[in-house]
Amino acid sequence: MSVTRNKQEINSLIKESIQGIFQDRDFISGIVKKVTDKIERKLKKLEEELKTQAERTSHLQQKVDKKEKTNYLLEQKVDDIYQNMKATHVCVYGVNEDADEEENLRDKIKSIINTNTGLNLGNDNIVGCYRIGRKMDKPNKSRPIILKLVNTELKSKMFKDAYKFKGKKIFIAEDLTKKPRIILKEAQNVFGMRNAWSFKGSIYIKHEGRNVKMNFVADITQYTTQLT
Repeated sequence: MSVTRNKQEINSLIKESIQGIFQDRDFISGIVKKVTDKIERKLKKLEEELKTQAERTSHLQQKVDKKEKTNYLLEQKVDDIYQNMKATHVCVYGVNEDADEEENLRDKIKSIINTNTGLNLGNDNIVGCYRIGRKMDKPNKSRPIILKLVNTELKSKMFKDAYKFKGKKIFIAEDLTKKPRIILKEAQNVFGMRNAWSFKGSIYIKHEGRNVKMNFVADITQYTTQLT
């Protein structure tokens, strides 16, 4: 009996002590404050770490953006160099392709140009003449011809007479590098073949009587968005 009674007394004392502790507001407030302070310190440390990480990410993004801009400018310069190399080139489409034309292709293209325009091309006006692309197996399909002229003045005269090919399957265009070629194709898809063209390697569209230069494919999207 004495052991049982002692246990009960002990339990009762423990219970009273715990109740006393939890009724002590200063004690509870102290514990809460310590826990709160510790949590706040950890949160502050976490915020500082996140801020540092965000600054590092921002710095890295700036480096990436700068590198991408530099790469784009280099690509643009290379593209401009290649386009300038094509300044005297004319691309001729729709000329029938014969099996044995390699030797007489220059004479063939001279005859076509001279017959359909006011020009009188001679051998001394032509630097080179050749077809580009894979040979086509389909009948009535021919590869375009690159015609290299001696100067840009002769090329300009040829383009002034380009309208004389109207109604025929033959037509001429500038020899473009990949970038302006993609822009021209998109512009023609949006505004039509007659309202999109190239001039000295740059792409233009005609809308409501205005000629507008398109430097990027995104310019076409932006322009059409403004119209709606």
